[in-house]
Amino acid sequence: MSEYAEKYRSYITFWYFDRKAGRIIPEKSFAVEVPPYWQDLCDAGKLESYGFAFCKSFNSEMATGKPLGSPNPFFEVGASQNDMDYLYIVNWKKLRRLLPEEEQKRW
Repeated sequence: MSEYAEKYRSYITFWYFDRKAGRIIPEKSFAVEVPPYWQDLCDAGKLESYGFAFCKSFNSEMATGKPLGSPNPFFEVGASQNDMDYLYIVNWKKLRRLLPEEEQKRW
């Protein structure tokens, strides 16, 4: 865990949901790699913000927890040191265009 910031990543996954079939289509889904913070609450934009996703993160401190008896031994203590973390705003409609051409055709 000493190399947490260098070796770990987090992802925001954009699942494609086929409403007619009532299921997720993994082949039409994709993920965005982000720093190894934890993604908390996410929501898709509506009306004027359609095409955007908003995802709040926490643990920008990159806390991993420490053995009992150490300062800040628990994950929750270390992950709540900063007043604020990050909000990712992702334009998934534009991002989708960065996929290889054959994957874009699936959409």
